[in-house]
Amino acid sequence: MDASSLAENSLSEDSTSGVSMEQVNVLIQKIEELTTKLDTVININQDLIKTNLMLSGKFGNHNSDSDRDDTGNENRVKNLFYHNNGTNIIIHGNGTFDKRVEIKGIGGIWNKDTKAWEVYSDLNLVKSTFPGIKSKAV
Repeated sequence: MDASSLAENSLSEDSTSGVSMEQVNVLIQKIEELTTKLDTVININQDLIKTNLMLSGKFGNHNSDSDRDDTGNENRVKNLFYHNNGTNIIIHGNGTFDKRVEIKGIGGIWNKDTKAWEVYSDLNLVKSTFPGIKSKAV
């Protein structure tokens, strides 16, 4: 049952509602206009999702403009390095920001003075969590 036939049935059942058929038709027309506009917005949103636009690449990115080439793509390789200082493992490099959640997950604590992560864990766990990590002293 569509909106207009529903409105006609409810008006015929209760003619004392004080709402004229003309008012109902105007409301139906407005609802149909809103539905059309909403469908347009939904289609645009689906198109954005399908094309996988990542606005965060242009807005709010933590990298400076010097880290991007002429097309706006990041051209800097991000690396993780470790150093075993005898009591803990130090993780450093320009890739630590992107991996901070994983580093915290293996017990990493950020040291703001050294600008590196301290991990009180087994080196094998660090290497298995970050397969591409390389040994390099701070």
